[in-house]
Amino acid sequence: ISTASLATLNNTRSYSLPYDLINVLAVEYPTGEEPPSFLTRLGRKRRDFLTSTFSYDFLPRLDLTNAPTLLLSFDPDAAETITVTYQHPHDHELLTDSYITVPTEHHHVLIQYVLFACSRQLQANEEAAPTSSSSLLMSQYASNTRRYELAYLNALNRILFQRRGQSDTTAWQMDRWDRIY
Repeated sequence: ISTASLATLNNTRSYSLPYDLINVLAVEYPTGEEPPSFLTRLGRKRRDFLTSTFSYDFLPRLDLTNAPTLLLSFDPDAAETITVTYQHPHDHELLTDSYITVPTEHHHVLIQYVLFACSRQLQANEEAAPTSSSSLLMSQYASNTRRYELAYLNALNRILFQRRGQSDTTAWQMDRWDRIY
């Protein structure tokens, strides 16, 4: 989790975010107020987005040609600061005194990857220097590697699917007959 500070400009509702951004967690505007003032996320395709006060939406990076974008529903004052708290990829270069930054609920994906990588290494070692019964052993290594790869990809896809499941907030109009749901 990191933060980015964005300087506001007159009549500007769109701001580029860091390239390594995965997801926006919070947007504070103006920065430094006590208590902090956070914007609410509202889908940019909603009819009331441009007329709502103090709302934002975030456009993720779909390819390497454009940066993620923060869209505001209002014109901010010039020379103010917007602080964006966001998620970014984990640091894969760990030192001896570093802590792992992968959330606990995602550790099973790391275990699946380690099993897959070890199985792939065993298969590659056997293919490089075959033993006497190498055809049977190679086929077993190949099937194990494929099984571990599928388990890893399934675990990874479940996480990505859950993250993609974040949806816009919608208003719910209750009918006149039902006051409580």
